[in-house]
Amino acid sequence: MIKKLLNGRICENYLNISFIKNTLFCLIFVLFISCIKNPTLNEKITGTWMIEELEYKNLNYKDSLNYNMLFFKNSRKVKIPEISIYRQESSFWNIEKNNGMPYLVINSFNEIFDGKYEIEFIKDDQRKMLGAKLKSQNVNILAYKFGQNYLEDGLYWQ
Repeated sequence: MIKKLLNGRICENYLNISFIKNTLFCLIFVLFISCIKNPTLNEKITGTWMIEELEYKNLNYKDSLNYNMLFFKNSRKVKIPEISIYRQESSFWNIEKNNGMPYLVINSFNEIFDGKYEIEFIKDDQRKMLGAKLKSQNVNILAYKFGQNYLEDGLYWQ
C-alpha cells in the first residue's frame, strides 16, 4: 500500500514538473513573438530595393535602367536610377492615405518614376525574399528589399 502511494506521488510530481516546463516554454515563446516589432509603413519602405520589373505605359523599361536600384532614405529622399533620357537623381518620397489606403508618392523630374503608387507588400516564398508591387496610372514596379530577414521581418510584412 505504501509503495502504491509513493508511486502515485512520484507520478503526480513528474506530471507537475512536466506541466510547469511546458507552461514556461509556451510563455517564453509568446514573449519572444510579442517582442518582434510590427514595422511601420515608413520602416518597410526605407532601405535599398532591387527593381525586378519596371513597366511604363505597358512597355518593359527594366533593360533601360542604368542600374536597377532604388534607395529610400529616412530623410524622405529617394535615389532614382538613370533611365532612358533621364539622369540619376535624388527625389523626394512621402506616404499619403486616401480612404485608409496608403500610397507611396514620389516627386521626381523623372516622368517614369514621378507619381502616386498603390503599395502591395509581398513575400516570395520560393526565393525567400520580401518585396513590394508599386502601381500607378502608368507604371508597374516589382522590387525586392535588401537586408531583410525573411522569417523574422516577414511575420508582419503583408
